[in-house]
Amino acid sequence: MIKKTVHRSNNQDCWVLSSCCDYENFDPDWLPDWNENEQLHVWASGNQKFGDTFFIPAAVESGNINDLEELEYYNKGITWHRNGYMRHTWPINYLETQDLYTTINTHRFTSLYEYFIAPGSTVGSSVDISLWKNRKLVAYNKNGHVVLSPRDVISAISDKILSYPYIQYHKYKKSTQIPQDIVFISYDEKDADLNWKKLKKQQPNATRLHGVDGMINALKLAADKSNTPWFYAVFAKTEIADDFDFDFNPNYLDTPGNYIFQAYNRITDYTYGHGAVVMYHSKTVSEATTWGYDFTTSFPYTHIPILSCYNDAKTPWEAWRTSFREALKLREMNTVESEYRLHRWLTVGNGIVGNWSISGAKDAVEYNGSLDQANDWNWLRQYFTNKYQLNQ
Repeated sequence: MIKKTVHRSNNQDCWVLSSCCDYENFDPDWLPDWNENEQLHVWASGNQKFGDTFFIPAAVESGNINDLEELEYYNKGITWHRNGYMRHTWPINYLETQDLYTTINTHRFTSLYEYFIAPGSTVGSSVDISLWKNRKLVAYNKNGHVVLSPRDVISAISDKILSYPYIQYHKYKKSTQIPQDIVFISYDEKDADLNWKKLKKQQPNATRLHGVDGMINALKLAADKSNTPWFYAVFAKTEIADDFDFDFNPNYLDTPGNYIFQAYNRITDYTYGHGAVVMYHSKTVSEATTWGYDFTTSFPYTHIPILSCYNDAKTPWEAWRTSFREALKLREMNTVESEYRLHRWLTVGNGIVGNWSISGAKDAVEYNGSLDQANDWNWLRQYFTNKYQLNQ
């Protein structure tokens, strides 16, 4: 840009101005001191030293301008002017129902840079980015709930914003983001009211969804009612951990997906993602039409090694159902980790309903019917009742 401008100039001295700056107080008659005639002069853009306003003396034009490779390293030197010119505010776009990748990838840029802001987030501070070379995407607070994106991104990303090679993270506490909704999902669990009471005391803004037939139907209804891009699902047989604060922030730069925390199962004396709090991506859940046996892991997901709750079935039916469904999934995975977890379900049964948990795992190993039926609460109850002649 500097080279082309110099060659097109008809004057001895040359100004290069940029459309992104405000030149209300610009002085076109400014001239450098005699001892600075071979230097480029650069005015800062706000707090950005590598600004967008240049004065190129005649000595520079007749010098090594054609050999210029990187402006920053011009061999005759650069005079930096701190009191420069502010940039105009970059256009601001607010995300609604789409994820960040889809929004940016389908957006028609009207400016070199534009802001993209997640629902409930605030910018807090602007960033004066350098435009001299590889244009960086600025992600606020690591997770990109606010992004200052160059239009170059569209031609450089594959399936997620994280694939852009030039990302600069901007940490700023005053750039706020709202917490995700919390939904307590219950059906017929014995300790549902007790666990709900504890959650509500800890998180007053949590809401409850009760009596929806089928977990997937409940999750879809929760997603439709959620007012945030993600929502926390807390399941009724879980006792929330005292120090779980629901303050995890989803990564807007990554492929939208679910976040699975950890749960400690008192019956099997083991901790992993089964039965844990899950932070679901609302749009993915709401629009899902096909999925595998395990709904949560049918979509992109990330395991978060934070203890969220404790699982402790209270009735034979709860213990058997939980174990049966999980063992069905584990027996199909064929990994060292899944084999070890299945072994625990088959052999460890603490508490007064521990034997029912072991029975559920054994029944799952022997079961040769359709896996889809295990997602049907009514079918599960009938299968359990017929097998054990219990009605619980």
